[in-house]
Amino acid sequence: MIVLDLYSLFVLIAAVLIGILIIMLILKIVTFLIPPAIIGAAVYFLTKDVKLAGLAFLAIAILETFTRSR
Repeated sequence: MIVLDLYSLFVLIAAVLIGILIIMLILKIVTFLIPPAIIGAAVYFLTKDVKLAGLAFLAIAILETFTRSR
């Protein structure tokens, strides 16, 4: 049987909490980038222009940032 002292238990809890926070941050970033990625992909498939698709991605990302902040 594994016996944990108080310090080991504290480090374990801290590591688990940091891991959960990192996972939540990654999920938030991914959900933020999904709509611009879809629009960028649609623009790329319609025009076959990487610069225009990148511009559409940036435009939607900036608009999404401004609309979420209010």
